[in-house]
Amino acid sequence: MGLDRSLVGLSGFVRITGTDRKAYDDNVGSARLPVENAKENEYRKQAQITELNALNAVMAVVRFKQHFKLLDRLDEAASYIFDTATMEID
Repeated sequence: MGLDRSLVGLSGFVRITGTDRKAYDDNVGSARLPVENAKENEYRKQAQITELNALNAVMAVVRFKQHFKLLDRLDEAASYIFDTATMEID
């Protein structure tokens, strides 16, 4: 999860990456799976992230269940990103 301070509050992304090693290798160090915290470290400073942590956990569990064929999966995306400002998943 990455959070930044915007003019009106927090904005950022909730990310999940695939459950296999290839997905990790394809994404590590990218914007989808950064290797360092945001410069302002908003994640550590803010109390308003409980629901984003919950969303991140739910997305990860769904992806885990897809990996083990318990839920259907229609694409082969290696990661999914939810943008808190636009309410869109990419």
